[in-house]
Amino acid sequence: VDGDTSTNDMVLLLSSGLAGNRKLTVRSGSKAFKEALEVACVELAKQIAMDGEGSSKYVEVEVKGAKTVKEAKCAAKAVASSILVKCAIYGCDLNWGRILAALGYSGARFDPYKISIAVEGGGDTVEVVKNGKPLVKPGDKGASAVMRNRAVKLIIDLNVGNCSAKAFGCDMTERYVELNALYTT
Repeated sequence: VDGDTSTNDMVLLLSSGLAGNRKLTVRSGSKAFKEALEVACVELAKQIAMDGEGSSKYVEVEVKGAKTVKEAKCAAKAVASSILVKCAIYGCDLNWGRILAALGYSGARFDPYKISIAVEGGGDTVEVVKNGKPLVKPGDKGASAVMRNRAVKLIIDLNVGNCSAKAFGCDMTERYVELNALYTT
């Protein structure tokens, strides 16, 4: 929800070898196991994001066109973790300036005059920025309508390479603040 790591939001996979099962090899299915494990872990990560304390929306951030996979991951995580972006999503106002700010501190290399941003939700897509030029004005009804959906996807194309990554998160609500303000240890 907020970028803090919690021991309650984690999955452990342990293998001691004590069961005596045969060792997986490429021939015996290790590749299929790795692929299935990745699918399971991605689904668990999405479920953790969907179950964010007090959240009202699930958010997926896809960054495309990065120079490296590492930069794509950093950019996606920065946007998905940004408190200001989360608040804008909660308010159904796609403030693309907040997205650019998060990208700016992410460490990913990009040219703001080449960036494109779109928002998806409920089967609809609205392009917000194309090649650095805004396509919608603040408070745009089309973008706001898309953002009213329970699941929202931000698609960001940095247009400087061919690497991509995704990050999962949720919006920031008054309920989140209330839950954490009243929590005592």
